[in-house]
Amino acid sequence: MRHVFRLAILIAAVCGAVAPAFADDGFTRPPWLSGVDAPAHADPWAVNWATVGLDAPADVGSPLRLSIPLQSPVDHEAGQASSQAPNQAADQATTGRRRVVAVEYSDAYKLRNKIHKIASYATLPLFAAEYWAGAYMYANPVSITPALQSTHRALGISLGGLFAVNTVTGVWNLWDGRKDPNHRGRRMLHGLTMLAADAGFAISGAMRPSLRGGVDNYYHQRMVHRAVATTSMVVAGVSYLMMLVHGGQ
Repeated sequence: MRHVFRLAILIAAVCGAVAPAFADDGFTRPPWLSGVDAPAHADPWAVNWATVGLDAPADVGSPLRLSIPLQSPVDHEAGQASSQAPNQAADQATTGRRRVVAVEYSDAYKLRNKIHKIASYATLPLFAAEYWAGAYMYANPVSITPALQSTHRALGISLGGLFAVNTVTGVWNLWDGRKDPNHRGRRMLHGLTMLAADAGFAISGAMRPSLRGGVDNYYHQRMVHRAVATTSMVVAGVSYLMMLVHGGQ
């Protein structure tokens, strides 16, 4: 009898401890709430489509609800603009395009540039005449007359004078525009090639053929004279056309 009484006390204690844990789960209604409306039995497989919404808050007793934030068209466009801004900045950084820098030149620079261009235009017909005279004398050494020699020499002196003018004005303007980053490489290449042509014309004039050293030496001198003069003309012509096509200063 004493063991039965102890077993009854143990069962009552266990029931008293377990019952509060299931009091509010929606499945078990405690006996002291028999007269009160308790939450109905919840079916875990039931879906209430009327209460499920994108922005509706989810509670514990209802099935799983999704809350997906909507984005207005204005916010969408703003997001695209903000995402495109870094891409545009990166594209500009990777293209390697250099902005044209505005550089103000003096009136003296512009005057020298004008003189330089006029002298360059004047060299073209002199180049043609000098080349024709030299080629004729080279092909017909027997038909060389003093007048033809004087003409050839006068054309060479005129070309030398124009090249002297272009050298002074070109080097001066090249120095004044040394801080201008626009087309700096092309200007430097033009200046160096024209200085090389100047040296070639000076060497060609100094190696003018002469019969004083004998016939064999004369033919050798005229061959070297022709090669150096023709090469200098080609270098100067290419350098001149490079600046003319690109509109160089």
